[in-house]
Amino acid sequence: MKTLQWAVALLVLGVLSLPGCTDRSVSPVSPADQIVPDQGSLGKVTTVPFTSTDYPLEVLDPGKVAVVDGNLVMKNVVVRERMNSDNPMANGTMIHSLSLVINLATGEGPCRGTFTLTPDADMDGGVWEGTYSGYRTKIGDQVFRLPLTTIGLGRGGTLEGLKMNGTMVLTVYGTPPTFWTGVGEGYITMHYFGPSQAVHGAVEK
Repeated sequence: MKTLQWAVALLVLGVLSLPGCTDRSVSPVSPADQIVPDQGSLGKVTTVPFTSTDYPLEVLDPGKVAVVDGNLVMKNVVVRERMNSDNPMANGTMIHSLSLVINLATGEGPCRGTFTLTPDADMDGGVWEGTYSGYRTKIGDQVFRLPLTTIGLGRGGTLEGLKMNGTMVLTVYGTPPTFWTGVGEGYITMHYFGPSQAVHGAVEK
């Protein structure tokens, strides 16, 4: 029975991972050590790079699922996911709500979603809130590629006002999906006032 429940959970998770997409759309390192000054900005605007991997942990809410005109439609599926990053500001647990439409004949289609990423490191209560979107295409027998574009804003604590931009490429298995893994990269944009002062304030390039 537990095996069946897990299989069902994976099935839903797979579909959920798709919502993280839309139509086409982390060994810890000190944030200060990773800062790279943005050229032409007198060193005040800085970008902090990061790479990441991710995978689903559990489905928190199955949302609404239906088959409409040959498409699998999923709305507001809530999934808890693990984000491992080389940057402590992007390394933590993500809760995301996804929606997607998948053509049952081809297994392809758009997906989109919103997320809240809570870093493991102490950010004085700060979290990331953002959106993602992408389009799933077939690359093998029941194997799909889903590139996602992500945009996040820091809310609260030491993340307040910072901006995160990234890309994540998911390898998704099954139609509907049964599991997926992701590999990504991106950067965090901020004001940097020196090693002895706090990082604060978002500055877009």
